[in-house]
Amino acid sequence: AHDYTRALLAAVPRLGTMRGRPDPEPVRLSGAEDGPAAPVRGGDDALLRVQGLAVRYPVRGGILRRTIANVHAAEDVSFVLNRARTLSLVGESGCGKSSVGRAILRLVEPVAGKIGLDGTDIVKLDAGGLRRARRDMQMIFQDPFASLDPQMQLFDQVAEPMRNYGIARGGALRDRVAELFDRVHLPRGFMRRYPHEMSGG
Repeated sequence: AHDYTRALLAAVPRLGTMRGRPDPEPVRLSGAEDGPAAPVRGGDDALLRVQGLAVRYPVRGGILRRTIANVHAAEDVSFVLNRARTLSLVGESGCGKSSVGRAILRLVEPVAGKIGLDGTDIVKLDAGGLRRARRDMQMIFQDPFASLDPQMQLFDQVAEPMRNYGIARGGALRDRVAELFDRVHLPRGFMRRYPHEMSGG
């Protein structure tokens, strides 16, 4: 096998290698110097700033369901996303990409780190502040079968977030949904269809 292939295979964590250790060892990047990483910098137009984010899931066991270990889903994740830019988190299945996304939305609570959205620290928000912040951030799922409710018409699926956040009601809500269908060139008649009645394209 090629040296690169061998290095990739050697990097795959083995089950049980964390036994007896509180934290995973830092990943050594090829060509990187030892020592603390340089701070992540973004310009004045930074929309999202993540610093030292850690996400862990408890493993419970025994009769009392106590935490006996933690799954380290993400450790010391830092990045800056500037306005009007795209950032991709790339990695193998199970490496923590979705956990980072869920922590940014606070769908799971991070155990460490800061998450700044447009200058507001998401980690410190109370329930009301978090609800207001979530109006401006949403997760888009890759799998349409996981993200669309098969028992709801498309109109209701598009309208639901606007209802939940009090953005529009009644006739204004119908007009707003119709406008969104127009913007993506879907006939307004599709609003009363169900997901299975749409093509994959």
